[in-house]
Amino acid sequence: MSSPACILLSEGSSLSARESITALGMAGYRVEVCDPDPLCLGRFSRFVRHFYRCPPVGKAPWAYLDFVCALLRREHHDVLFPSHEQAFLFSGMREQIPPGAALAVAEFDSFLRIQGKAALARTLRELSIPQPESVIIQAETELARARRFPCFLKAD
Repeated sequence: MSSPACILLSEGSSLSARESITALGMAGYRVEVCDPDPLCLGRFSRFVRHFYRCPPVGKAPWAYLDFVCALLRREHHDVLFPSHEQAFLFSGMREQIPPGAALAVAEFDSFLRIQGKAALARTLRELSIPQPESVIIQAETELARARRFPCFLKAD
């Protein structure tokens, strides 16, 4: 009988990661986690076999990518499982991910269609998917004309 697949989660701080860890562990997979926080939520799951402290992806994305790629070259992982914004980075830098670790993320162009509030609003409109009324403002003068209360002003 072969050993269960080993899955490396790209972070362990979110509740999504914690739920993924539990679901994967209960299904019999070996789970490992990398996260910059040594006290991250996922680290304390009984299903996490190994924890790797890594650079923070938000502050040092290239150092984070280098860390994960080096880890995948050094240790055997069947799957790299990005649970949050790391998927965007891995998709754009897919060619740097060492062979041998499966990576199930969308193509980078697909991410660009939804990455950012303006791109998402355009894509939802194009696909006729209901969304709250959105106005994409290009200049400060447009803001004064477009304002209706209540409203939320968000940066892209």
